Amino acid sequence: MTSMPVYNALSTQKELERLLELRAHNLSNAGTEGFLSRNAHISGGSKFGSGVHYARNSGFFTNMAQGPLRHTGDRLDVAFDGKTFLAVGTQTGEALTKSGKLIITKEGELQTASGFPVLEEGGGRIIIPPETATINISNDGFISTENGQVGRLRLVQVKNPAQNLSHASGNLFTVKKENLITDENMRVQQYFVNGSNVNPILEVTAILKIQKQYQQTMGMVENIVKISNDGTENLLSTLPV
Repeated sequence: MTSMPVYNALSTQKELERLLELRAHNLSNAGTEGFLSRNAHISGGSKFGSGVHYARNSGFFTNMAQGPLRHTGDRLDVAFDGKTFLAVGTQTGEALTKSGKLIITKEGELQTASGFPVLEEGGGRIIIPPETATINISNDGFISTENGQVGRLRLVQVKNPAQNLSHASGNLFTVKKENLITDENMRVQQYFVNGSNVNPILEVTAILKIQKQYQQTMGMVENIVKISNDGTENLLSTLPV
């Protein structure tokens, strides 16, 4: 009789642990450039014991709210408008990021600060000689130096990004090709970077709420087990010796 309520409660605890980990990860990245916070769709099942609900994770989603722009003055820093991502190369193929702090390697390859090659509009890599004196990045992503144009950043947008973006690792996301959009109105801003879109106050509030729910569920499990044990003892006491 008690197995189902206990199972439901333990399942709820598991989902709350995952959600707590996710919220804590968001909070730890409140200062990470280009970071997009994530959350989970938690649906409730039948109500049981002490007002606690059976929780089920219906999937994760990405918060696409625009983080604050921060001026750096660095010629290789670029910020992207709210729906625009930069395409980079990884070992498993193309990935997307909002992290626009770029570097030039000794070989002249343009990369993100994390070491991922920045992709050109056609999908190739962008090479800028390290001794280049002037680098201009236009609002539509064209890169030029004192010697002329060297390429254009591969900028993309995503259909329904909150649902179609899949988190890969760090600040990297992947998406199916059919959900990619190219738009001539996509814009970048040189000398700026995107700040994290994490709201620390909201994350702390959510963490405290989750911890309270977890404690309530734990208390309910302990009560169910105690009632079950007491009932077993009472039953045994009525049996003839």
